[in-house]
Amino acid sequence: MKIHSIIVCCLLFLPCLLNAEGKKNIQVDFKITEEQYLKFYGSAVPQIEKSCESSIVNLLNQTFGFFQFTTDTTPNNLHIELTDSEQNASSNSALKEVGFKVSANLEENSGAIEPVYWVFRPVEKYIEALPDVDEDFINKVLWIFKSGLDQNKKEMVENIFSKVEVADDFYFIQDEKVFILPLSEEDNNIADSSRFHIISSVPNPITGTKDYGYRTKITGKVQDIDKVIATYNLPNYYPHGSIVVQSIGTGATLIDLSNANVVAKRIFIVEYVPLVNKTNEILPRATLNNSNEE
Repeated sequence: MKIHSIIVCCLLFLPCLLNAEGKKNIQVDFKITEEQYLKFYGSAVPQIEKSCESSIVNLLNQTFGFFQFTTDTTPNNLHIELTDSEQNASSNSALKEVGFKVSANLEENSGAIEPVYWVFRPVEKYIEALPDVDEDFINKVLWIFKSGLDQNKKEMVENIFSKVEVADDFYFIQDEKVFILPLSEEDNNIADSSRFHIISSVPNPITGTKDYGYRTKITGKVQDIDKVIATYNLPNYYPHGSIVVQSIGTGATLIDLSNANVVAKRIFIVEYVPLVNKTNEILPRATLNNSNEE
């Protein structure tokens, strides 16, 4: 069996293991814009893009479990481009670095978004022959994309994903000064070291509404969801293991949100650490040079 076949099988079965209920959808598209690759693979480029795109979606779902990545049309779009890094630098050098450029168009107007970039093919390897077999090239694209994604989780969250809501609800317990979020660590692949930014909009007699923002850390998770629902009238759609967070820092006054008529709630993840047991590799450890072996 070819290495690429193993990769595709792993990626195609992966969605069955992911819980997408209630998660924000993000559309993913993958395009090859490097001129050398377009010329070399010609009419096969659209099929290469399609194959890579579906596998990259599954890689993203495995890596960032708090969103549901898809190829379907959604208001939030993640653009992944395999491109000459010098296109934006107006360079005419014969030797070029090729890399993955990740950018986004988001539903909310969040201002300029800085793309995330990592190398696919360094300058010194630009003139090396490309794989003749399309599957070998796809295998290489997926392997290096996954490797770069693992190394750039922080940048992906800071530059892009921190600007997309992971939830639009919380339950505030005044006596404990904690927020309960309708997210579980397990289903969303979120470890205790992660951080959230919570924004609550409450009525204001002068401006109509006023936003209160809180940077929070995880302090635990709900162990007995039925008991908490009964004690605090927590909505019954909160899952077992719902994350409990507490405000950190002194930047904002923690008002009693339990009695406030909150008109909007927005939760963003600003620092992300995945669960250790969720970081399994789904691509086989093998050299690309052996990808044609049966």
